[in-house]
Amino acid sequence: MADDVQNGEGDIIINLELISYISSSGIRIFVGMVRELDKQGRKLKLCCITPPVKKVFDVVELLDLFEVFETEQEAVNSLSK
Repeated sequence: MADDVQNGEGDIIINLELISYISSSGIRIFVGMVRELDKQGRKLKLCCITPPVKKVFDVVELLDLFEVFETEQEAVNSLSK
């Protein structure tokens, strides 16, 4: 994943559908990714966030940092806009 952030092109979509828990380390990884991508004029898009993970993002007030989509298809469709 780090190579995709540092050497890739375009936005990155991460589907969180199978993730039921996220630690503070996981949050730091997402924040680091969004900051690095922002420097490159790119976006990190999240989709299919499960309720427990969404709650963590809400508690630490980070949802505004990301583009969040209900479905993966909505995230993919946003790439062409």
